[in-house]
Amino acid sequence: HSSIYVIDSSYNNSKYEQMADIDGRIVDTTIIPATETYTGKMVRAQISTYLREGHSALTRPFIVVEGFDPWRLTSSFDIFPKKHELGSTYHKRFMEYSVPDDFSKDYDFIYIDWYDSTEDIRDNAHLLVEIIRRINQRKSSDGCTERSIIMGQSMGGLVTRLALCMMEQNGESHEISTYISHDSPHLGANAPLGALYFLHHVMSYISGYQNAVDLVDLFLIRDLDDAKRILWEVIHSPAAKQMLVNHIDTDGTLDNSVHSNWQT
Repeated sequence: HSSIYVIDSSYNNSKYEQMADIDGRIVDTTIIPATETYTGKMVRAQISTYLREGHSALTRPFIVVEGFDPWRLTSSFDIFPKKHELGSTYHKRFMEYSVPDDFSKDYDFIYIDWYDSTEDIRDNAHLLVEIIRRINQRKSSDGCTERSIIMGQSMGGLVTRLALCMMEQNGESHEISTYISHDSPHLGANAPLGALYFLHHVMSYISGYQNAVDLVDLFLIRDLDDAKRILWEVIHSPAAKQMLVNHIDTDGTLDNSVHSNWQT
């Protein structure tokens, strides 16, 4: 199995490292910060490239775009080690548990890990456009003429669809032959209203309040510990609001405006 490099977190420029071989396959990892955004938020992603066994260049690219994976939340609950910025779904886990051995020998797998999956979906779509351009540049330098396959998992399917649409509308070739949407909430994610209200009330109660209060107040007066604070941020993050058909706002009211605007 591979060893994962811990890479300098300055992110001023893309970082490149070559990792140990995995079953004869060369694995590269690159960290890329966005240079163009929709909201102004500078999001980042890591690209991990698993070349086909016995190959030293790209020949048949299969791009996998991960979904909503708030790594700060999993770290705060000790689900994964602290500072594990790749979250609960990441390239090594995908390759070990999701790709059959025979299938993995037929393609170069390029896995996209979001560092900022909770930010506006449109910001990560702009970054994915940049990533696709970089992949196409590498294909050209490697002499690869095969059009890529791209699969977006969960929220990754939304990010991918938007990125491809943006490139097509701008008359830019993305060199993608097949787009696969895997369990993506194109019309929105349906979480039971009762569960959302329950979560809002429980977070108020366990923080020392018998009645539900505005969680913004709890956040500002620091009555929430780190784990609850991060959970609050994730629930009310831009991406969560865009995907959830029903969203309970910080004051406990139903507010679907962000999702409705996203759908239009």
